[in-house]
Amino acid sequence: MKQAVSSDERNWAMFANLSGLLMFSNIPFANVIGPLLIYFKTKGDSLSFALGHARNSLNFQITFSILSSILGIALIPVFFLTFSAIVASNGHTSDAGSLLASFLWLFLVLAVWGVVLLTNVALCIAAAVAAGNGHAFHYPAIPFVR
Repeated sequence: MKQAVSSDERNWAMFANLSGLLMFSNIPFANVIGPLLIYFKTKGDSLSFALGHARNSLNFQITFSILSSILGIALIPVFFLTFSAIVASNGHTSDAGSLLASFLWLFLVLAVWGVVLLTNVALCIAAAVAAGNGHAFHYPAIPFVR
């Protein structure tokens, strides 16, 4: 649904969505801080279109951060199990099954993490394009902020 929104409001909405890409800035949770700052800025103004985009982006980035943290925590024991399987095999082919299983688990967790990361990038860009065109965009996210 296209709304009649000002250029300034569309720009704030685009910034709210693109600020999710701050995850590549090496600042912890910058992908959450960016939309949060824009949410607070637009909440005080009469920019309802930008506020909606900032809220949706914030909810999605919080959901993404939780999911990414869970995958990161899951990666720790999988990495150590893989490392211990390599050490335990000590070059013997008799333990090839457990070594292969460990590598498969490691690959699976890293692949899921990669898909989640790429999904975040794609949705941030799609939402920013929608905001620039004056369209609403709804991320698949848990509604933490209403």
